[in-house]
Amino acid sequence: MATQYTPNLKLSLPTTGELSGTWGNEINNGITSMVEDAIAGQVTINTWSNNFHLLTTANGAASEARNAILKFTDTNSQITGTLATVQCPSVSKIYCVENATSKPILVKPNAGLGPTIPAGQSAILRCDGSKVVYAVSPSLENSLGVSVKDYGAQCNANAVSPTDDTQAIKNCLAQAPEGSTIYFPGSCLISDEITVTRKLNLRGTGSAIATLKKASGFPNKPALTVGNGTDGLSGVSVFDFMIDGNDQAGDGAKFQKLGSFTLMNFRSEDNKGWGMVRNGLWLSSMSNVVLLGNGTAASGGTATSGGGVVDSFSIRETSDLTCVNFNANFNHNHQMLWGDAVQNILQDGSEGVPYRMVGYYQLGGEYGTNQQSGLTNSVVAIRTADRSGFFGVKFNSATDTNVHDLEIGSPSTTSQQPLSDIDELSFDSCHTQKNHDSSDAFYGVKVNNRITSFSFTRQSHSGSEKFMDLSSVTSGDVFINDSETILFQSINDPNGIVNKDTISVTAFGVKADGTTDNKDTLQQAIDYAASVGKTLYYPSSGNFIKVTRPIYVRSNSNWVGGGEIRNTTVSTGINGVCLMPGGFHPSYFHSYNSDIVTYTQYPINAVNSGRTITTSTAAHASNFAVGDLLWVTTTKTWVGSAGDYPVTAHLSEVVSANDTTGVIVLDTPISEAMATLYGNLQVCNAQEAAVQDVRGNNMLLCKDAQINGISITSDHSAAMSRGGMYKCDFNFKDIRAREAIFANAFVNTSVRAQTVTTTRKLCDIAAYSNQFYINIDSAIYDGSLAESNLPAFSRVGECSRNGSITVQNMNCSGYIDPDPLVMIDTGCRNVSQTHPNVVAPNHGEETGTGSAFRLQQGVSSNRQIYIAATTWTGNTAFAIGDRILNGGNGYICKTSGTSAATGGPTGTTTGTNIADGTVVWRYVTNVAAIGQTVFNYGAKFDSQGASRTGGLKVYLNNVLLPVGTGAGKYQINGANTTITLGTALLAEDRVKIGAAADHQLTLEDCWISVNAKLGGSAGRGASIADSAQNANPPTIRNIKRCGFKDLNIDAPSTAFPQTGQAVDIEGEYSYINNAQVSTGELFVSSFADHAIVQGFFADGAKDFSPNSTVRIISNSGFQATDTMRNIKSFGAVGDGVTNDSVAITAALNSGESLYVPDGVFYLPNWTTVTRSTPLKMQGTGTIKGLNKADIFVKCLSDVSVTGVRFEQFAFLFFNAFTESGTVDRFSLDNVTVKDCGGGISLERPVNSFSIQNCVFDTITVNKPVRVGKNSLSAQDTWKNFTITGNTFRNISTVSGTDCNVLLIYGRNAAISNNTFETVGAEGTFELFSGDGSDKTFTVEEDNLNEGQCTLYLIINGVDVEQINTDENVLWTLDGTTLTFTTAPASGTNNIKFYYAGESAAIYTKARFATITGNTISGMGKLPNGSTTLNVNQIYGINVKGRGRGDDEKVNGFNVTVTGNTLEGVNGTGSGIRIQNDCVNVTGNNIERFRFGINGNTAIHDDSNITGNNIYHCQQYAINVIQSGVNCIVQGNNITGVDVGSGVYEPLAAIRVRAHYDTKNYNISNNAISGCKKGIQLSSTAEGRTDWAASTAFAVGAKVLNGTLNYKCTTAGTSASSGGPTGTGSAITDGSVVWQYVTSAAELSNVLISNNVLDTVTNNGIEFASCNTITLDNNQYVGEVANTFIRPVNPNQNVTIRDSRTKSFNTGTLQTIQTWNTSIVDQVARITASVTGKQGNAEFAAYKITGLFKVSREIVNGVVVITLAQVGSTVTEYAITSSGAASWSVPSFTLSADDVYLRVRGTQVTDTPTQWSAKTEYVSTTDALI
Repeated sequence: MATQYTPNLKLSLPTTGELSGTWGNEINNGITSMVEDAIAGQVTINTWSNNFHLLTTANGAASEARNAILKFTDTNSQITGTLATVQCPSVSKIYCVENATSKPILVKPNAGLGPTIPAGQSAILRCDGSKVVYAVSPSLENSLGVSVKDYGAQCNANAVSPTDDTQAIKNCLAQAPEGSTIYFPGSCLISDEITVTRKLNLRGTGSAIATLKKASGFPNKPALTVGNGTDGLSGVSVFDFMIDGNDQAGDGAKFQKLGSFTLMNFRSEDNKGWGMVRNGLWLSSMSNVVLLGNGTAASGGTATSGGGVVDSFSIRETSDLTCVNFNANFNHNHQMLWGDAVQNILQDGSEGVPYRMVGYYQLGGEYGTNQQSGLTNSVVAIRTADRSGFFGVKFNSATDTNVHDLEIGSPSTTSQQPLSDIDELSFDSCHTQKNHDSSDAFYGVKVNNRITSFSFTRQSHSGSEKFMDLSSVTSGDVFINDSETILFQSINDPNGIVNKDTISVTAFGVKADGTTDNKDTLQQAIDYAASVGKTLYYPSSGNFIKVTRPIYVRSNSNWVGGGEIRNTTVSTGINGVCLMPGGFHPSYFHSYNSDIVTYTQYPINAVNSGRTITTSTAAHASNFAVGDLLWVTTTKTWVGSAGDYPVTAHLSEVVSANDTTGVIVLDTPISEAMATLYGNLQVCNAQEAAVQDVRGNNMLLCKDAQINGISITSDHSAAMSRGGMYKCDFNFKDIRAREAIFANAFVNTSVRAQTVTTTRKLCDIAAYSNQFYINIDSAIYDGSLAESNLPAFSRVGECSRNGSITVQNMNCSGYIDPDPLVMIDTGCRNVSQTHPNVVAPNHGEETGTGSAFRLQQGVSSNRQIYIAATTWTGNTAFAIGDRILNGGNGYICKTSGTSAATGGPTGTTTGTNIADGTVVWRYVTNVAAIGQTVFNYGAKFDSQGASRTGGLKVYLNNVLLPVGTGAGKYQINGANTTITLGTALLAEDRVKIGAAADHQLTLEDCWISVNAKLGGSAGRGASIADSAQNANPPTIRNIKRCGFKDLNIDAPSTAFPQTGQAVDIEGEYSYINNAQVSTGELFVSSFADHAIVQGFFADGAKDFSPNSTVRIISNSGFQATDTMRNIKSFGAVGDGVTNDSVAITAALNSGESLYVPDGVFYLPNWTTVTRSTPLKMQGTGTIKGLNKADIFVKCLSDVSVTGVRFEQFAFLFFNAFTESGTVDRFSLDNVTVKDCGGGISLERPVNSFSIQNCVFDTITVNKPVRVGKNSLSAQDTWKNFTITGNTFRNISTVSGTDCNVLLIYGRNAAISNNTFETVGAEGTFELFSGDGSDKTFTVEEDNLNEGQCTLYLIINGVDVEQINTDENVLWTLDGTTLTFTTAPASGTNNIKFYYAGESAAIYTKARFATITGNTISGMGKLPNGSTTLNVNQIYGINVKGRGRGDDEKVNGFNVTVTGNTLEGVNGTGSGIRIQNDCVNVTGNNIERFRFGINGNTAIHDDSNITGNNIYHCQQYAINVIQSGVNCIVQGNNITGVDVGSGVYEPLAAIRVRAHYDTKNYNISNNAISGCKKGIQLSSTAEGRTDWAASTAFAVGAKVLNGTLNYKCTTAGTSASSGGPTGTGSAITDGSVVWQYVTSAAELSNVLISNNVLDTVTNNGIEFASCNTITLDNNQYVGEVANTFIRPVNPNQNVTIRDSRTKSFNTGTLQTIQTWNTSIVDQVARITASVTGKQGNAEFAAYKITGLFKVSREIVNGVVVITLAQVGSTVTEYAITSSGAASWSVPSFTLSADDVYLRVRGTQVTDTPTQWSAKTEYVSTTDALI
């Protein structure tokens, strides 16, 4: 065989057996030497023919082409042309080439390209078989790049006679290796477009020297184009590049369809087109870009063209493009333009997401114009953008350029671009500069239509005052945040688009200079911002904002910033107040000053709790509107400082008011039994127009206001006074004032401050405050003014409720006064003050009888008050409030001044000002003379309706006087209308006369916690002062259950010199916990009943109470009577290791009260202790069992545990129903239950059950709290539940056990303010294998119900849930038999049967329950992070039990569920489930459940579902199934029934489905958006047909045969006659099997009105099988896929009133309204009033009526519908303008069972006809309608 040769180097390849005996020569000559040539061989070539040389090749012999080094010479001058060519073989080879000739040499293969080697230069070349390229650029020595000079470019664009480098550059870009860096060492002149279509990196000359310069006559093309626009190109970069357009046609650079493209240091200028064009970039970046002087100015009627940079989207969207320091300036036309979005047609022909700008982000840069003429377009125009933003970018236009700086949104003239939209476009720290122009039509920002949202944050604007124009925008959101320089006057926003959440007060002319009086401008700013819902910004720079009168805080205010408001008025009264958040004072209920207009009161029926009140006269409810604030007050009163005040008053917002029924629904529920406690009640409007505040303005309270960060100061009065705040949140930086917070009616309101400095009073919270929270970091008493008669420094009084004051640090140096530092008094309930660090080194009491910290209640019943005053004198200075007698009449000073020399005030007309010198007086009736002894009280009590002969209480200076003669007594005389005192009055003495039956206030459930360092000589350190001796009878205690918590007083031994008492106790059930008092004794008064005191008192205790318990704690343990015994005294160790079981057993069996100190008391072999006597435990230690195996205590009597922690028990406290004993009171407070199987399980009767502030964490077997059981006969034995402030987390159960956190039976339960996190029943599953034919399987677990079970078919490895619906039953479970409707497919373990217990945070079968303020999240979630698969039985709140009057099962009616927050997991379960009647579900926030509110399988009579916010539920937001009478679904806000994951299909916002008779439903005023269907009504009659013979029926089909209903369970064909009968479950009919089902239900008397449906994608309102339904004034926003109102067969007696507006620009018939006539053998009447308007000239008005008949019959089992019009359409009137005379009268058109209302106008360009139709559709069985 002949020798073979290698293809490239032609080396010998001898075959086996060849060259025998000669192979050595072949190796040496044919291989080795040739390899040496290829590696290091050099050949000199000196022969040329016609300027050409062909490198020789040879097999196995020497050749030129094999050598590594080629040296070209021309010693014979054979190269005669300008260029020589060397042709190399078309094989892979590296050459080192030296051109030693005088001419350039082109090296190339045959038919290929190659580089030109200049004369005298060398190069390393590489041939790839098709072309020759530089392996290393010779001009760049060792770099890996390629220079365009290497391909012949001269780079001399700026020379006198430059060379055209176009072709050389193209050759370089075509031949350079992929990924090469292409260098441009100088300016290159080009005459044609340079295109880059491969992955290359271009490096230019820098952005200051032109890299490419257009030659004269350049075509209308870009100088540089990167990307071919068809194939995506990635990894290209362009650095240090400048394009000089040389005022030639075309664009500068074009970048299209590029990914990961990088542009850096780039400049493009003087192009007639755009400086840069971008199209379809992604994941790319551009930095340091300058576009200058591009575009063509307008001239001779020719518009501008080109400009800075344009983004178009014809190829694809531009996404994730980042630009840094991108600048476009002085370009004609736009500096930047983002064009309209472009339609995106997918391969299947469908429309994809439009191409647009997505994810653009620019940091820094500027877009601006100079003083160019002829500009007509905005500096920057952004027509479409999504999730894009600019940071620190400047937009500006020069003077007189008459353009907008920034134009956002597609202009209205481009209506052909409906795809364009602006969404989530942001500008942060940017600046617009709109310099003066010659027109008022130009702005810094111009916004066009078709926007969704964009925002400005920290935006600044300069130049002219015009910032933004939104006049052409009709929808969308514009947000302006933290942009104080943007004046609201500079925004033209007629349609209210701007959501400018921050407006600076400086925008209203407010000056923070400390000298300008801003009383008017600041109030204007506040009023405006509140009225439009914007945040008001107070800048921190500059001086304070001076005012000289009180500033009102308006409702809905939101203030931020760091500025200071300061009232400098020299007045200690109202004029010196800084802020007035409302003008309320309790005297407006009933004032002693008759010239004050007081509230109009309306009697109401008795109410003890809840959110509903009823006026005794229904029409009185008309005085209240939604959103009003109202007072619910008692008719009983007590004596206040300025009038008779109600015993208590409840402030709330009105949710709804019905003047037909008198029912008013409140926002904040009444929390105490007002009627039971206080008798008759009344209601008044808190903002009644006739009532004026102290400054003569309408009485306005402050609602939903927020203040954050500002400071307030009053130089001479209160920083904040008056009040009437509802749901406000104030957070101040600093407060400085004479009195800091001195206000009434703090309701649902919090006030915080960092530092408060006051010269008189810190806090005085009064007049029916409720749910208030005051928190101050540091409070300082400034004694520099040295005022006397100081009041309590921090006080709560006047019937306040449910609030707290906390001052972290209180420095009261120099505070000396008879009033205490801290006080709670006057009828308060559940109020606390906490002061962990009080310093008062000089504190003492002027009288020596007071105390530093005091809880007190004095006599406060309804009294007439007489105040002894001096006689008027002339030329005397009088102050406001002074009282005098003149001529036997009393007067009070209203304006301070100096009296006249003679005369004084005269007259007895109330409310009239009386001048006297410079003093102004008013007549009053309650002034007594000094020395007076006789007083007439009859008129007072006549007005009260009280008997004159009833008993009296008479007080002199708050001391109760006995009846009798002599000093200190009184006598009744004058037919019981007057009294005579035995002691004559002195100046300022006060006499109070009251009926003995008047109400006496009590102080209840209040406490103070304090840690104080005192000095001075105070009367006492702390006291609970009960004026019980002044009560009637004296044994009544005015203070109940009040005390001190953590009372720590450090004082010198001389601190209490007069009494020696550090603490004084009175009242009923008063207490002191954990006291530490360094000096003085404890004194327990005889007026203390059942007091409990524990702590250390240095000087011991005196106990004069017959039934109190005093424990004095010292280092040696407990000393005193009735001690609480430390469990360590029984031998317990508490080290967590020692077995303490015996010791703890002994302690529990001792019957003593037990103290559990710090430590872990380990009980590894515990035996349950049965406790038949009361158990009381307190402490801070931990009691720990083992493996959750044991019950701690079987309790058959009372339990009280505070502060103890329990771990590893099966249950803590347990008893069984069959045992004996009653738990009268069960209480856990601040207890922690951790890692236990269960918590509390009580089945024996419980009279009072309380769990407060406890934590249940990781309960894994049973329920944390269970009280009661399913026993109808015992349901009244569990009652009076209080479960509040607790946390339940990580609660789970296993093996099908229900996981109900709170399971409560009985009655009277209050469950409030608890937190539930991660609750789920962890079940188990069984696997079965299908064989394709079996339908029946046997499960192991018995006694399961279908609700506990979830069934999955495993298809392609995915669990697919098999969901049963009413219409489609896929499987059933009967005992242990699981039956499929259709046999599952064959497969191994492809059927998963899962069962688990239900999961509920709160589960009640308790009547009269209130569930409020709870937070529930993680329902169905297990502690390991997974979720329970029992998705059917997950409930946040489950309200169960039978309804009122049911005598078969446990009742659970009359439950209020309000103010709770519930968040689901994965759209499963129900937020709130109701299965009862008289249930009110109001004001809850519910999100991401399958059902938001689920009322299924129960009767729902007299239930309300109102005012709830329901978001993103999976199937129904509100789902009511079964029956109900008199139900309201009203005022709910439903957003997005849309989170279906494929398991549940999103269906409707509200569904009512009747299984039994359901009637009297009111579905109104609901706001629904983002749902498939809006409102859906149906009953089980829906889809039912009459039975038919010989007819095929499918599984699930429903028929009516006779009067009975049946459901098909086995498909087949019915018999030829008869049909199913009876009530069996398997009735044979031919080959069909039927099951009897309940008789069809009727849904009747339904009103659906005033609902707003927005973006509902299917039917707006759908109803079926309804009898008597009215739809009225419902509003529909946006189009739906089907119809707004969709009746589904059959319905009767339907009334639909509707209004519809549409615009058409056509001369053809158009549909404006559609009706579906789903009625049975009925007549429908449709009346339509139609108006049309075209422009301002043409109009028409018509009214037509038509009658329609619908017939339905069943033919061969198929429903056949016939719709026909009865008679002709009647035109009642037709009124037209002359131009509208040719319009057609509206007409009715029929199609199937639909009736269409159609209109036709005329077509006029750009002037559509707007049609409006107001219609009424009425159907009835009466054919004479």
